[in-house]
Amino acid sequence: MSLFTRLSTLVGALLLTFQSMATMQGAEIHFNSSCDFKELTVNIRGEGDVNSDYVELNIKLQPAARIQLTQVSRNYMNQSLNTYINGIKINTATIRAELNTESIRIMVDKQVAKKIFPGLLATQCHQT
Repeated sequence: MSLFTRLSTLVGALLLTFQSMATMQGAEIHFNSSCDFKELTVNIRGEGDVNSDYVELNIKLQPAARIQLTQVSRNYMNQSLNTYINGIKINTATIRAELNTESIRIMVDKQVAKKIFPGLLATQCHQT
């Protein structure tokens, strides 16, 4: 194979890679806990429990937040979803199915939990 053919093949492969990376950027969903959460329970794991370094958030979403989650998951199937609560990044997961549910469970490490807990206490909805 000539040098020109090898270079052409390499450039073509790189362009395809960059193109697919651009389409796989993923999505973000931003929740405002005082507006988007209908109910929130927190489960803090004990020392002997599996995943004791994590806190479990069980969230029931308001109808508008549920619709937003459904639309984002439908539009970004098999891509990354960055989840934010009150402006703080909580996690990144790959969307494998449409998320049409009012209840979600999110596991966060204790460091992130310390950052978001003060904001979870707000009960007045102030859209930003």
